[in-house]
Amino acid sequence: TITASAISIVESSAPPVSSWGIICNMVVARSAKGGSSGVTHTCEMIGTHRMTGTEPQFIDIGTGDARRRIAYRRETRSGSPRPGLLWLAGLKSDMASTKASTLADYAAKAGVDCVRFDYSGHGLSSGPFEEGTIGRWLEEAVTIFRTIAPGPRIIVGSSTGGYVALLLLKYLLENDPAEARRIMALVLIAPAWD
Repeated sequence: TITASAISIVESSAPPVSSWGIICNMVVARSAKGGSSGVTHTCEMIGTHRMTGTEPQFIDIGTGDARRRIAYRRETRSGSPRPGLLWLAGLKSDMASTKASTLADYAAKAGVDCVRFDYSGHGLSSGPFEEGTIGRWLEEAVTIFRTIAPGPRIIVGSSTGGYVALLLLKYLLENDPAEARRIMALVLIAPAWD
């Protein structure tokens, strides 16, 4: 276990919230002329937080003003005949949440590949939360599935992530049936579907 402090300098990003005991404060930096020069969220872990052995990686998704940097973790387990897992988090949750971490722990014990990521405006990913839409988060899920999560997959979605999982499957069935066939199953936890 480790004890850590973290500072996020992503402007207007929602501060991380977790059942692990994160305390977050928002600090607005003021310029000499009295205007706001940016927002910084500072978060301090209280107690201990067990991290997996992988460091977050980043991928850029979108173009122009819609470009955002998406954080992900991929715990690779080669040689397993079982499908890998892809975690899709709920609204205002992230890849370090209790459910996501528990799934990653299960994958490690079972010897299967596991991919988790933060939607834009969540966790370690860039972008203001207020600009997030189901369409953007679907685009991010499609990109992560196609580029970071190879081979057969079981998609696990919680709440809004369950809705994104359904949309991901629908999108792939309509636009890329060969990719859709890589989805072996959906596991939906209290899906918030429309």
